[in-house]
Amino acid sequence: MNLLVVSLAALVLTVFAALMRLIEVTFTRLSRARAAGLDEVDGTEDRLVSLIADRSRVVGPAALLRLLAQAGIIVMLTVVFTDRMGALGGLVAIAVFGAIGFVIMESTPHRWAIENNDRMARTLAGTARRLSRFPLLLVLCRPLLSVASLLAPRSMQQGDPEVGEDELLALAEAAAASDVIDDDEAEIIESLIELGDTIAREVMVPRPDMVTIPHGATVRDAVRLVLDHGFTRLPVAGDGVDDIVGVVLAKDLMRVQLSGRIDLPLDSVDVIRTVRFVPESKRAGELMREMQAERMHLCVVVDEYGGIAGLITLEDIIEELVGEIVDEYDEEVPLVEKLGGGVYRVSGKLPIDDLDEIIDGNFPEGEWDTVGGLMLDLLGKVPEEGDSVDSNGHVLIAERVEQRRVDSVIIQPAHVESGTGAGAEEAEVG
Repeated sequence: MNLLVVSLAALVLTVFAALMRLIEVTFTRLSRARAAGLDEVDGTEDRLVSLIADRSRVVGPAALLRLLAQAGIIVMLTVVFTDRMGALGGLVAIAVFGAIGFVIMESTPHRWAIENNDRMARTLAGTARRLSRFPLLLVLCRPLLSVASLLAPRSMQQGDPEVGEDELLALAEAAAASDVIDDDEAEIIESLIELGDTIAREVMVPRPDMVTIPHGATVRDAVRLVLDHGFTRLPVAGDGVDDIVGVVLAKDLMRVQLSGRIDLPLDSVDVIRTVRFVPESKRAGELMREMQAERMHLCVVVDEYGGIAGLITLEDIIEELVGEIVDEYDEEVPLVEKLGGGVYRVSGKLPIDDLDEIIDGNFPEGEWDTVGGLMLDLLGKVPEEGDSVDSNGHVLIAERVEQRRVDSVIIQPAHVESGTGAGAEEAEVG
């Protein structure tokens, strides 16, 4: 067999197989929504959408032609190498085909199709359309695809490929980098995705920060508490914080006040409404939908032992998506202050994940959610003001501790001498 003819034929078949593999992966990965978006941008009428409406008409013929091309290559290589090397030639042919097939006909097209899915879909649309309309290929593919669909599990027979969270985040980052969307929009997309893994315990107002009104208090007491703190809803406690019996709304208190009954007890003027209790492990996204559907703005969070862990409002969950919402009555205290020289003053309730993003300290993870919780774990005790502990090249110093609670922490590189300095520069966090 002429070596030159075989080499040229093998080269042509290799390029052809790579092209078919490129079409396979491109139109397998392309979603309906993305195809519709590309058609709209290109000004074409359902060119890509019609191709993936029944993607098996494209992917099936491409896969069949690729396999036939690969079979032809290995037959030619086996004949050539066997003629020149005897029985050993067959093994050499398989080794050569394996190397060529993996690099040129599998790995490279697969990577191109994934990393440049939009561009490949636009470029290959014409070839794919011709494949989908070739009668002989469709006749050959249909029975094979029918057998394959019977053998495949039902969960694998979905029309569109699933897109993971990491892919969505990567797409959002790429879109922001290319100015397709704003950075703020990319951050909201990231927050939406992260909300699916956020639980109530990570969002709630913890029990020590709860402001409650005793069950036996008067309307005047409740109104004064509302004015002092600027809250529109107050949990009502019975025999202590662990006995939350309901919630009162500021507008109900105003109505009672205008009626002249301001000195009557709360339980005698019908202003205590029922409150919902949710476990601290409840997903924040799921809870937000339930609160919207049931028109609730406040829920009480309980721990696994039935004790009160804190409370959560609809505003708390929304702030996870859009950032802190500060109204006229909020006293905005920054969660992070930049002191210079790599030194930060942070609130003890700053989430560890946020701290890692700011300092890139790769702090350890555990059963705690906040910087205060991290210090408690590392020290193994309730810290006193001035206590310090090392963690991954950083020193954490308890700056202010109030009633066994770490209120603020100084974080500095291990080589920096202790001291907070003057004139703190407020960071863009909090």
